[in-house]
Amino acid sequence: MKGSNVFRIYLVSALLVGFLSCGRNPASSIEEHCGKRDKIETVELISIEEKLPELHSNSGVFMLGDTLIINDYKSTDKRFVVYDIKEDKFLGKFGKFGEGPGEIANFAGIVIDPVKHILYGMGYSTWYMSGFDIRKALSDPDYKAFFTTRLENIDGVSPFVASGDWLNDSTAYYEVVVPNSDWTEFDNRIGRVNLNDGSISLIEDNGFGNNTENTLTVSLKNRLMVSAGRVHDTIRLFDLEGNLKKIIYGPEYTEKRHRPRYQYFCQVCIGKDEIYASYLNEYILEKNFAEDIIVMDLDGKYKKTLHVGKPICDMEYNETFNRLYLSTNDYPQFGYIQL
Repeated sequence: MKGSNVFRIYLVSALLVGFLSCGRNPASSIEEHCGKRDKIETVELISIEEKLPELHSNSGVFMLGDTLIINDYKSTDKRFVVYDIKEDKFLGKFGKFGEGPGEIANFAGIVIDPVKHILYGMGYSTWYMSGFDIRKALSDPDYKAFFTTRLENIDGVSPFVASGDWLNDSTAYYEVVVPNSDWTEFDNRIGRVNLNDGSISLIEDNGFGNNTENTLTVSLKNRLMVSAGRVHDTIRLFDLEGNLKKIIYGPEYTEKRHRPRYQYFCQVCIGKDEIYASYLNEYILEKNFAEDIIVMDLDGKYKKTLHVGKPICDMEYNETFNRLYLSTNDYPQFGYIQL
């Protein structure tokens, strides 16, 4: 009997240790709980700001191979700035600001076709999807955006797209935001969006109803899709068919959403063999930008936290040089972390 009790104590202790170190929840084959994120490394942000024209704060960044594309969304001239990583030089601007034909304003939900070099996005003032042929836009200062489609209604309401990434041919995965009829509640769902005809296929229920927001990225090479929770401390992993592979609950996870607005993950991208997600874990009324980046393996297991010490507006991974390129609200405004 005594030996049996010792065995039981050992078994309970082993399960507890597993839980506290990001172990799998035995109640579910796809649920895991991460108990600690305490391996902190301070990193240096190496500037590329001297190679770029003057840009506004809060700019976004996107990667096309070894080309960095900066979305200067506050600009009233050209919206996109292009920088060649290999040559370490500024290549030009495109995307004329305005409300006229071929011009853009309130333009977001940006994804890039890596084969055809076309940048797509949604004009929130017009509700239309438009595109730019990046090579033509850089060679012709008068180049204008071309119209693609308007997204189909869902339950009689016009949806809009937030973060997303390219999938194939004319299709992208997006966080699709579906308002209710009077725009008082919003249902965030992952959707497969056809950029030719505007059709949308919602692939899953997020599990939180109208009580969530997420940021989404896709890796074709790793056949992986990652959705990081903005208002819940969660990471969800999907295959490219949209099947949920795993959901990871972080140490600060609560089922109830914090009020006033609280934010956990801000941006997420996938590298060669790691997932990177900027992490705030604060009320955004007090601090609007994350200064830390959570690093996980491709299975979502926590590895370490990179402390940047600067407010991160956006980030993207470059595989050629194994770098994270960042936009910040500090100096340098644009730079990279050598991984």
